[in-house]
Amino acid sequence: MAQSMSVKSLSAYGRAFEELFAKGFYSHGKLVGTYPGYFLIGSLVFSGICLTGIPYLKINLDLYKLFVPLDAPVRAEFERSLAFNAMPLGELLNEHPPKNKLKRQVAVPIHSDIIRFYVVHKNYENLLQSETLGKLYRYTNEILRVTAQYEGRMYHFESFCKKEPNEQNCSNTLNVWLKHADILFRDGKTKNNPNLQLSYPVMYLFNRPKDIGNVVYGVNVTGEKHEIFGARVLTLHWFVEFPSTAELEGAYLAYREAMTEFWKVKSLESGLDFIPHNERAMDDEMRLIIETAVPFAIPVSIQLMLFVVLSNYSSDRTKSKPMEAYLAVISVILSLVCTFGILFRLGMAFNPVSSTMPFLILAVGVDDAFLMLGAWRASDRRFPVEKRMALTMSDAGVSITVTSITNFGCFALGYFLCSTPAVADFCILTACGVMLDYIYQITFFAAVMVYGGRKEAEGGLISCCYRNIPLNNETELQVTDSKTDVNTKPYIHRLFGDVYAPFILRSDVMIVSWIAFAAYAILAIYGCSSIIVDISPKKYIRDNSPIQTFVHLADKYIWADNVMPKFYVMNPPDLRDAGARARLNELIYRLEHTKYSIGRVSTNFWLWEYQRFLNDFPDVEYESGFYDQKYLSDFFSQFDYQQYRPHVKMKANSTNGEPCIAAFTFQTSFYGLDSWDKRQVSNPINTFFYSKCLNESCHPLHPFSPLSNTSCKRLLLRLAICTLIIVLMHYARMLALLLWMPSRNVTNVRKLLRTLCMMNLTIYPGHAELFHWRKIISEYEDFDMFLADIFSPFLIDQRKSIAPSSMQSIGSAIAVMAIISIFFLPDKQSVFFMTWSLLSISMGVCGGLSIWGSDLDSVSMGCIVMAIGLAVDFSVHICYRYHRSEELTAHEKVRDTLSVVGWPIVQAGGSTLIGMATLPFIPAYLVRVFFQTVVLVNVIGLSHALIWLPQLISALDPCERIPLRSRHPRSE
Repeated sequence: MAQSMSVKSLSAYGRAFEELFAKGFYSHGKLVGTYPGYFLIGSLVFSGICLTGIPYLKINLDLYKLFVPLDAPVRAEFERSLAFNAMPLGELLNEHPPKNKLKRQVAVPIHSDIIRFYVVHKNYENLLQSETLGKLYRYTNEILRVTAQYEGRMYHFESFCKKEPNEQNCSNTLNVWLKHADILFRDGKTKNNPNLQLSYPVMYLFNRPKDIGNVVYGVNVTGEKHEIFGARVLTLHWFVEFPSTAELEGAYLAYREAMTEFWKVKSLESGLDFIPHNERAMDDEMRLIIETAVPFAIPVSIQLMLFVVLSNYSSDRTKSKPMEAYLAVISVILSLVCTFGILFRLGMAFNPVSSTMPFLILAVGVDDAFLMLGAWRASDRRFPVEKRMALTMSDAGVSITVTSITNFGCFALGYFLCSTPAVADFCILTACGVMLDYIYQITFFAAVMVYGGRKEAEGGLISCCYRNIPLNNETELQVTDSKTDVNTKPYIHRLFGDVYAPFILRSDVMIVSWIAFAAYAILAIYGCSSIIVDISPKKYIRDNSPIQTFVHLADKYIWADNVMPKFYVMNPPDLRDAGARARLNELIYRLEHTKYSIGRVSTNFWLWEYQRFLNDFPDVEYESGFYDQKYLSDFFSQFDYQQYRPHVKMKANSTNGEPCIAAFTFQTSFYGLDSWDKRQVSNPINTFFYSKCLNESCHPLHPFSPLSNTSCKRLLLRLAICTLIIVLMHYARMLALLLWMPSRNVTNVRKLLRTLCMMNLTIYPGHAELFHWRKIISEYEDFDMFLADIFSPFLIDQRKSIAPSSMQSIGSAIAVMAIISIFFLPDKQSVFFMTWSLLSISMGVCGGLSIWGSDLDSVSMGCIVMAIGLAVDFSVHICYRYHRSEELTAHEKVRDTLSVVGWPIVQAGGSTLIGMATLPFIPAYLVRVFFQTVVLVNVIGLSHALIWLPQLISALDPCERIPLRSRHPRSE
């Protein structure tokens, strides 16, 4: 009894909420129908005001700010490393910093950069040959004489290179190692010379160490000293530092082009490839993606205009609305102008991920117009324009409101749940665009419809095109009730209601249809279970970019062969204490003996060199003389040890002889990290599968690669099926609670969900070196340590967080969509149908992206959240119209539903697909995943809305019911 009362109260609440919205839109429609000019002019004036915000456009190209998750450890590590670099060095006795350099830094802004050219043989052969090394060293001297002309002036390398203090000419000292290596490999006997040791990653010249780990890659080493006898990649580089003025910035770009041309000539001459790279190359690529993608919005707009004009033209002048549909696209463009103007004025920056937002708003923004035009055509022409507009808004207003609110809610939720800032900015930008488009549709476009309605008998807003066409009194002036005379319905609507609907409801068609759905579900589950996390720099640059060659080279050699993380000790112990030094040495020893460590030969630690320095003074006692600033100053001033001075920060005003070191760093190298799975964990779920497969003695392949062991395949299938069942149980439980339905075994469901969450968040140690290093240094809390300066900072930790973040975002988005639908679909069966369709479409999109070749990353995660919002549109229109139908049986309701919203749904899906037609011409992964998502959600969504959802409704709702409108008629 109590349950029945609860269901009735919920239904009553839902009906009241629905009627409130319907009455509100009826009043709004009547107001627009009476005063269309105010709404039209007001919309245009508001657009003009918002247009003033466009000049405030700022473009964010900082990969760190765009793609590093806000809660990622690397963000804190990176910011702490910046804080370390900002710390003053601190002065020691008899030590003075170069004043001229400090003065120059304060006087003008400085542009700092590193120009690099990676050298590889065309067949990736060994480069450590005397002939090649000598040739390269000669080239590095020749390039110093390259010139470039910019705005009538000639620029030389001296205009941009970083010079030594009090020097006017550039030096080639960074590449002088090529000369020594040439001598070393010129004669095999020289390799036995004790004064020359080409070891990796540190080269010793007269016992002076020189780090070459950042200039030699793809190495082959031998012996305990890691002596190099082969290398596939060499680096030529120069430091750049010049005053940052507009003229010099432009000249620098021209000079870089001249250097690239120089190396192209040398490439033809030598048979070597010279791959350019600099610190700002990725920024340039980000800008090029925006500059390539955004201009395509113009042809997309033209395509949409042609589609809406042609799909709304009719020989029947009273049904023809091409100009009104054209102005619907203009309405979307105005909403985009307002969105950008407002948000740019508020300080929001534009980024490459956001460059797809205009295409999305253009593609889906006209959907509401199709529904409004469909409702207008279904209204009775005997009524005055004001009442027809009121009835149109009353009928279509709730439907377009629920789609706009759900889309807004989905993207707003994505803003709060997506940990990647670039995707979060895309979500909030799109959410604002969706709402402003909704506002313009019910104001600007509604006013346009009123003006067209006033001249409907003459052909609407294009009445001039019908002046020479005589009226057909039998069809044009027929004003009988549209509910009783089928001739008043357009042919396409009758086609959907009288031909298509009965066809899909036939038993044989339904059997074939559900067999197809089963195949679709199996394919979708397979795709979801095979999706992998793959976050690589190549996804953030254009497919045809020259940097793609560098990324391939970096992934294969540079990021694999010499990884030198910098370890920061922010709370140094008292180094006079032998126990403290031993504990610090123990930490370094553990790092040097991890799986991929090069070992002691690669460790760069100032303390050990300082101890050797003190050993030259037999009378020095560590307890009293270790912190003697005279010794420290002498140590750091020597040529061999000057390199360590920036790594040690001194306390201000410290007493001589007392601990005076505020913080310091050290480095040790690792090699063989030739995959991101070795560098850092790729996916918590994948790690779980991987660990389980190892326990069952499977071949240790990638967790979602084809496994050779049958037991692993069975395990993978069982886990995928269990995950799907648990997710479905979760949402069934959620709907049951929302619909006041009884539920059992709640505790068991919660236990399963808790187990699933724990399973998904399990990270097994030893699988990724990054987390292994962090784990080691975390055991020395008193040192307050962290590590930084490894791999690509914007990729680290994103691979770890993307899987749980995606699950959280997708699950929350679906839950929020289901909750919102309750307020607009108070009939519990309609809520169930809508949620089922939403789950099915979302699963199909995820699986389809995987099968299509996309991976799980920050871009695809945002696209999947977008797909959930778009999927709501297809489900809600069918469910809401079915819920509002006045027919008595399920079959008749389906026929009525498809006759009214079938064609608008096809128009909406078709316009979106046509709007996306030019996107494949943009060679960028960011745009390609967006295109794939929109295509998948529209194709799958149309299949659900026009086939499977009507069939499911008719199968599960066969009984006759009293129509809602008949039970609760709305009085005017």
